[in-house]
Amino acid sequence: MSTEAFKLPEGITLDRSDLDDGGYAYTVEDKKLGKLGRILLQGIGDGKTHLSVEIFGDLHDPMIAKRKEILEPIGQKIMSLLREKVSETLDDGESFVTIPSVSADKMETVQLKTDICEKCGLPVSMLIFAPEAKEEAVFEDYAVKLHQKYTTDNVPAWIIGAVAKEKPPEGPSCFVLKVWPERGRIEALRPDQLNPLIEDLGRTHCTTTE
Repeated sequence: MSTEAFKLPEGITLDRSDLDDGGYAYTVEDKKLGKLGRILLQGIGDGKTHLSVEIFGDLHDPMIAKRKEILEPIGQKIMSLLREKVSETLDDGESFVTIPSVSADKMETVQLKTDICEKCGLPVSMLIFAPEAKEEAVFEDYAVKLHQKYTTDNVPAWIIGAVAKEKPPEGPSCFVLKVWPERGRIEALRPDQLNPLIEDLGRTHCTTTE
């Protein structure tokens, strides 16, 4: 099926790839939110095709609902086109299955730096390094990839992106996004602006957790 067969929502792209079983996978990406998931078309015998929607992320990811909101209508539209255009029929068991799924991108290596409290030995903050991240979608991809890690550790976490300015008068800065426990906005910060925040977390950790 051609990805040009219907008009996608603004900012959404599909990237088709072949599955090992002979089916197809359409990876769905949003310009701002990054990769949302995959729409899978898989033959199940007797000339039938099964359509399923995989949502990238785990069940505790707060963005699951938003990705599902975007993905499911696209899956429904593809299903309708298949019924109209293709000789194969869809599996009549159900319209399609939505599956929360871990993205294959999580297999990549991501550099982390965790600061440890000198008194109790527990983590107090986390930095996630994404040297190519400048745009919101790339930051969102990293937030998804590391969501389970920083929420399980339950420590303040920042994604450190690409260099914003090499040598402004005050020194170099990077694009930074705070992702936990509250989501911030992407901003350009110098080390002398971010480091004091992290150092303060270390100094006050045992006091605030007692």
